[in-house]
Amino acid sequence: MGSKEDISRLFHYIKELTPPSSIIGYKVQEGSVVFGALERPEELVLGLPPRIPQFSPKYILLPPEHVLVHVNRDYAVTTKHQVAGSIVLFGIKPCDLLAMRILDCILMARHPVYTSTRGSLKLIVAEECLRPLETCFCGDVKAGPLIEDHCDIAYAIVGDTVFFKALSGAGLGILRDLRLSTPGEKELEKYMEASRIATERASGKIPVPLALRKELVDKTARVDLWRDVSRKCLACGSCNYVCPTCFCIELEDMLQGDGEAARVAKWIGCRTYTYGLVAGGHFRRELYTRYRHFVLHKFVFYEKQVGRTGCVGCGRCTTWCPAGIDLKESLREVSRWK
Repeated sequence: MGSKEDISRLFHYIKELTPPSSIIGYKVQEGSVVFGALERPEELVLGLPPRIPQFSPKYILLPPEHVLVHVNRDYAVTTKHQVAGSIVLFGIKPCDLLAMRILDCILMARHPVYTSTRGSLKLIVAEECLRPLETCFCGDVKAGPLIEDHCDIAYAIVGDTVFFKALSGAGLGILRDLRLSTPGEKELEKYMEASRIATERASGKIPVPLALRKELVDKTARVDLWRDVSRKCLACGSCNYVCPTCFCIELEDMLQGDGEAARVAKWIGCRTYTYGLVAGGHFRRELYTRYRHFVLHKFVFYEKQVGRTGCVGCGRCTTWCPAGIDLKESLREVSRWK
């Protein structure tokens, strides 16, 4: 147990111990919350900002545009991807922690850039969300707001007190060196009460996932339903791009002007028109079919891919939708539709 000053001590300790090439976390830049390199702990955004930022660890692990293959003037092909130094993630949220585990199942050892960057991750410090936003529903999909594993250190802020958890051997060693105090019974009661309230606030916003999955499968062919829930969609793909678990890319071979060329991977979203455009036709020409695919993939198909829902309840798709579509409301509508 400690104070916010101990978060700064932890930051400096890690920076001197590793030393990582980059400590990456949420910070304010030009008035917006972004996910980028941190030079000092004062840059950290503690707790959740008024709305969840569109950025997540996906931007680092699978950048929006990245080179897969490079060809030089002598037609020599380079496919080796290396990340200089090591990376520490600091202050990431429970939803993003689970999103990384989902991407690991799909991309590790399959996508060279993701695999290389993920391999350079040496330490993860995560923050529990004890004040979830109105758009968050991580409790419904078992993504948060608390953290019990899959990082090295987790901390939670309750008033002026910060509770630290060691969740790996490396994390335990670091916290021992910081010589933090042990919380007493009263402090633990405050933490447990804050945890209970946060879990309640982040739950009960969508139908129970198991029942929802059956409803989605049973109503897949209900064209009237899918036309209705997708009526406001602009097919801009914003939800895909901000989603921390969407991973689709398309490839483009690009001349680089000096006799060299590169095969470049770029994000593409299943809600956009071009996603289904292939030689000889289009396999999801109508917008409602693309909206339906997005929802089914998150709540039905991911179960077959990674053994759980692909939604982590972060609420980014709702927060950053220019048409104001609320995924939670769409899911409730599916459940209500007769």
